[in-house]
Amino acid sequence: MSSLTHLWTFGTGGFLGCPAVLPTQDGTLLVCGTKSGHIVAIDSDRNEHWRTPVGSKLGTWVSVSSGESPDRCVLAATEAGKAIRLSDNGTLVWASDVEAETSPFNSIGIAFGGSVSRVIVTDAKGRVTGLALDSGDHAWQFHTNVRAVGPAAIGDIDRDGEDEIVFCAGDSFIYCIDFDGKLLWRVKTDASAEFSAPILVDFGQGPRVLAGSMDDVLRCITPEGEVEWTCRGAGAGSLEIGIAAGDINADGVTEIVFVNAGRAIQAVASDGTLIWANMDSGDGDQPFAPSLVDIDGDGKLESLLVQRAGTVLRVFDSEGVQIENYRLEGTMIGAPVAADLDGDGIIEIFTVNATTGALSCFKCLGGKTDWPTSRGGFDGRASNLRTGNLLGRKTEKLRDLPAVAGPKNQLQLGSNTLDYDLPSGTYASVSLLGADGVTHFGVADSDRTVEFEILACGEYTVEATMYRDADRTPIGASSSQFSVTLFEDEQAEAERLLKHLSGIAGGYGITNDLARGTRTRKLTWHDILERLPQYETSSCEQRRAFVGEIRHFLGRLRREAELQKRRVALTAERDAPTEFLPWIVEDPWSAFAPELDVPAGDCAPRITLTTDMRGHEVFVVQIANLLDVPLEIRASLDRIACPTGQRIDAVTHLTLRKVTWVPTSTSKMGPDALPDLGEAGLVGVSATSSARLWVDVDTGDLPAGEYSTALHLRALTPAGTTWEIPIHWTVSSFELPEQMPVRFCNWGYPHSSPLRDIEEATIRDMQAHHTNVFVITRLPKVAYDNAGNLQGEVDWSEHDWILDRLRPTDMMLISPGGLHPASDAPSSHTPEWERAFSQYLPLWVTHLAEKGFGYESWAFYPVDEPGLLGGKLIDELEYQARLFKRIDPRVQVYTDPFKGMTVADLRRVIDVVDIFQLSFGSVLTEASRERYNYLKTTGKTLWTYEAYGGVKDMVGVKYYWEMIWTAWELGLTGVGYWSYCTRGVDLWQGPNPNNNDWEMVYGGARVPVPSVRVQAIRIGIEDYARMWAVQNAAETARIAGDVNRSEILTEALEEAVRAARNSKWNPVQLASLRRTLSALATGNT
Repeated sequence: MSSLTHLWTFGTGGFLGCPAVLPTQDGTLLVCGTKSGHIVAIDSDRNEHWRTPVGSKLGTWVSVSSGESPDRCVLAATEAGKAIRLSDNGTLVWASDVEAETSPFNSIGIAFGGSVSRVIVTDAKGRVTGLALDSGDHAWQFHTNVRAVGPAAIGDIDRDGEDEIVFCAGDSFIYCIDFDGKLLWRVKTDASAEFSAPILVDFGQGPRVLAGSMDDVLRCITPEGEVEWTCRGAGAGSLEIGIAAGDINADGVTEIVFVNAGRAIQAVASDGTLIWANMDSGDGDQPFAPSLVDIDGDGKLESLLVQRAGTVLRVFDSEGVQIENYRLEGTMIGAPVAADLDGDGIIEIFTVNATTGALSCFKCLGGKTDWPTSRGGFDGRASNLRTGNLLGRKTEKLRDLPAVAGPKNQLQLGSNTLDYDLPSGTYASVSLLGADGVTHFGVADSDRTVEFEILACGEYTVEATMYRDADRTPIGASSSQFSVTLFEDEQAEAERLLKHLSGIAGGYGITNDLARGTRTRKLTWHDILERLPQYETSSCEQRRAFVGEIRHFLGRLRREAELQKRRVALTAERDAPTEFLPWIVEDPWSAFAPELDVPAGDCAPRITLTTDMRGHEVFVVQIANLLDVPLEIRASLDRIACPTGQRIDAVTHLTLRKVTWVPTSTSKMGPDALPDLGEAGLVGVSATSSARLWVDVDTGDLPAGEYSTALHLRALTPAGTTWEIPIHWTVSSFELPEQMPVRFCNWGYPHSSPLRDIEEATIRDMQAHHTNVFVITRLPKVAYDNAGNLQGEVDWSEHDWILDRLRPTDMMLISPGGLHPASDAPSSHTPEWERAFSQYLPLWVTHLAEKGFGYESWAFYPVDEPGLLGGKLIDELEYQARLFKRIDPRVQVYTDPFKGMTVADLRRVIDVVDIFQLSFGSVLTEASRERYNYLKTTGKTLWTYEAYGGVKDMVGVKYYWEMIWTAWELGLTGVGYWSYCTRGVDLWQGPNPNNNDWEMVYGGARVPVPSVRVQAIRIGIEDYARMWAVQNAAETARIAGDVNRSEILTEALEEAVRAARNSKWNPVQLASLRRTLSALATGNT
């Protein structure tokens, strides 16, 4: 008999997230946010009691405080960053701006501190804010200085009479702060934890914190911050809002039930011992913990679980057996909500359809729940702590600690970075208190600083307590006083710089443009000064914008003063007008601020290049326009002088491009696209700004030797300033292999992307960037009848189009989806389909062989990222792989395991899968590396890949080069990035529905336009080849009996890899290491 009976569905409410249950004098109400930006309360008969607009869609789930009036209230935070308090009748009490977006992975709840209470809000900017319950005024704010923190757990874990707040953050720490926002302790995890939600429990021995992170580990932490035990469970995948607590087996002791976002649900005892685990838990990923409810009336708690992107509500009994499941109309965000809304003593279960907002109600048979939502009770505290005796807290006395130096910098309006000299193994808890009475807290250590924003003038106190990381012993303290004025220092600097510029313009008489520009700057500054008195009465947003305006203005003034000083000297030296200045950018992928950058050294005297035969390199010349009008500059190259005396066209080996700003998925702008300059070679530079000229170097077939050319830059003005920059180019005696010794797969689907009209050029471009693994979706097509026999001939035309354009050394990953049922035939995964496939596959194998592609040149790619969507993709992988191998054991099968695929799952398929391309972040580099370690023992082919979004906002190349060098270090023979081109949207588009921008190139008229990223990847792939060559040289020496040289080469290679990692893949340092590797490979060292 089913334990749940559907009572009703409220389809017109437009509800959002997980409802809360609010007891009132008029009865119990269900309170929920709506997609239209309201909070609504309804009763068990679906009658609406009140509806309150809150300005925008809710971010957090609604929480309630059901205490005595007047503290009884409803709390929520919106996506727009407003914290909201309503009375229990829906009246708005206050709305407070926390100035940061919130989401379901944040929270709002009340912390109690004796006679004072605080509303605690976590947000997507990595902060926790404490607000006064009665007014919404800010009391304090804790800053992690990372992009996000997860939901908080709130409770008195140290029994001092005041609540503590525990939360997880994107910096891989679990934090505990006190009622006033000060750090008590932090626990390091092995991966980011920004989506993880801790809970507070009492197993009978006092309070404990249970917390997870993306490292898959559940941690039990004492009130003092000591990790008591850890448990990985049976599954894999991060722990997000995935932990529930309750006495599931009615033995009087609380157990923990938790889920991995990838797959498993499991229960553990109070000592971390695994009680049971169930891996067959559904068809979607599951970041949300189950609700624990006695739905069948047996006195024990069942676990009610839903998956994100899944449409089934699953019920697991107290022993982990799935006993019931219910098909829902749509998916959910969070587990079902359990409450006795109608007051009959029997629990109702409520679900909200994430797509339609429909609210459904089910009646169960039981009347008990210990954990009614994914986050416990409805108060947003994620706690089931019992009341205990107050123990009191040991307070630190700063006067007893040795004095240490305060921050190295002064405070000013705007963002302030507080930098302390902290030795390794220590950290500092830092606070900032201003005249507004709001205290800001943060943590600094040897790897990071603290950043606070100041928007009000006045006196500020900065205090810091230093601790030893190992035992959290305080070892020093500092207290510093600062006075923040209304831009007094900035005004003095601006007046000095303007006077300096006036002196240059008047004293040297260069041109009228500087005098004009200086007058414009003075007018701008005068306008700023006129608006200065309005600052103190402006909103925070207006103040922030004004601070930014002043800082940008000063930055431009500093730049102009420096460049015009150089202009004076150069004009005198050259005896000719100087309208622009060029300089070499040491790191081509460094941050680029066109209106602020100045050269670190001299203007470009010469360019020195070293490349390997067949190798690629990059150099960048930044060009500053010194005029107050836009400037066009023509760039051109002399013919290249070769060692033989011959002169060859430069365009064969040097391509001139402009670093072009494009919109990103986060509505910012990024310097990413690299269109070439074409026949004219023109670079446009805005007035008093700068541009970057990017030069791709392709050594091609040039032999070793010394080469030279020159880069010419001419302003297209009557004065026509010119620069000639000599280029000295050394081609080393090391020759890169014609084909890279690493497989490179980057998911390009040109025929279904905006590159479809230049598909052939796109394939050539991929090959030129060392892509040698192609994901093939152009398939041979044939139908089969209802008996499982093929109908007619196979249509090879689509398939042959791509085969004819691949090189013999290229490899293919092929979707097996070209076989289609006739109108009256059964679909796939039927005996008829399997029979048809057994006829289809031999024809395919033969055809590929005739085209020059043997078994080693291709593999089937049945599913993408098994480990997502519960276990169903793993099941599908095994089913298809076994079918292929049964038909032809020589066929290769490829897969790309994601975080939910466990070692046990890998063992299931190890005999039928040949190539494993491991997710870099969630599988290969996880702390335990258990899946990688297992696969290394099998002798299978191992590659890695990653698919981070937001790549156009990244500065530098760490994301790309780290993977390539790590792949070499771990013995992997393939790498890949999602993606070269896969989406159907315009690749030049910025914000998009999926909020990601993975693609490596942009659309062009005849060829793809590269990005700064894809050029970096090509160089990184060649670095792999250099390491491979050094290893080969060491092996050759060993075979020849020169053990000493073999050991020297091996040690030097290992040191180079260590140096690259220690530099965090800094392009300047890697350029030097590149030369070292080439020399080692050729014996020239």
